[in-house]
Amino acid sequence: MAINAGNFRALATGYLNSDGDNVLFSAESTSKISAVFYVDESPRIIRGHNLAEGEEAIVELVDGNKGGEIFTPFLRNGKPVKLNSKCNVIVLSIPGRYRVVLNGELGASHIVTFLSSSTHEYLLEAGYCCTDCEPPAPSVWVDTGIRREKDGRIEALEEDQYGNKRWVDLEEVKWVDTGKRDYSDDKSMIIKEQKNQVGRTRWVDDEPRAWTDTGKRRSKGDAIEKEQIDQLGATHWVTDEAVVWTDTGDTRCNNHKIEKEQADQLGALRWYVTEETCGYDASYPLPDGGYGYVEGDEIDPEASVEMNDCDGVFLFRLYPTPRKGATVKVLACDGEVLGYARNRSDTAPIVNNTFKCPDVIINQGSCECNLVDTFNRKIR
Repeated sequence: MAINAGNFRALATGYLNSDGDNVLFSAESTSKISAVFYVDESPRIIRGHNLAEGEEAIVELVDGNKGGEIFTPFLRNGKPVKLNSKCNVIVLSIPGRYRVVLNGELGASHIVTFLSSSTHEYLLEAGYCCTDCEPPAPSVWVDTGIRREKDGRIEALEEDQYGNKRWVDLEEVKWVDTGKRDYSDDKSMIIKEQKNQVGRTRWVDDEPRAWTDTGKRRSKGDAIEKEQIDQLGATHWVTDEAVVWTDTGDTRCNNHKIEKEQADQLGALRWYVTEETCGYDASYPLPDGGYGYVEGDEIDPEASVEMNDCDGVFLFRLYPTPRKGATVKVLACDGEVLGYARNRSDTAPIVNNTFKCPDVIINQGSCECNLVDTFNRKIR
């Protein structure tokens, strides 16, 4: 089949012309960049001779003023149009300015160009680059090291020698503990941080927050508190039991009150004030036992019962009610209890058995007021 405009071939064209203007590179060339040439209405053929293995002559587009200011490789199907040792004829049919750049030894190859008629059958090959004559090498995919997470899987980005990229399935997402732990928002759980293969992190539940006794305890108010620690090292104090005070057996007299030394479960000590008085010493001995307070004694203010003689002269004081250390009853002639004397004395003098019956005794019974050798003896 022929491409033609009628029933006759075109006349002989430029390829028969040996004009030196058609030569792009020759033995006399001094530059690896050819002169700029034009493609107008007629296609232009470029032929190369003596191109060695690995050498090539690349066609470039030329734009700009005069000899050109912008130069770009002429591409077809994404590949440069070029002559080499395996493909030494190119047909250019697109109007414009061009030039050829030689990548090889200067002066060794011979490259020419000439115009051709558009009716020639070989122009059917004009749509091919020289590099299209060779099948492309299979893609060799190389892992770029870039990863992404998609639908629970890890994908790797690969790139081939042509700059093409693709994502390929690599493995399922795996989560690894980073060692960081914290509390959940409501503080009820211990959460831990995890990281996957692409560096994304997340926080997940690890275990319920739990408190463990540290062994430390303290007294606070009426309670014994114990210290507890959680998995992250936070501590707090909680009530363990009520404080219980136990007598140590030691006592002391302070401000006329007996104080007992007491210890709690942790060994803390305190002095507990009792109702028992102390520091008061009754020196007046009574015939039936016990002692009353007289002038000169340090008298307990609670010893409020006064005992007087027949003339109303104060003799001694007694307690109105029994208490610890004062349980000896003092009776009237008729047996009525008048008061309670102290059980013992540290300063009692020698007993004087001659004294008058106190008025209170006479008033409480039928005793006569006589000198007697025994106090509180009933005389009828």
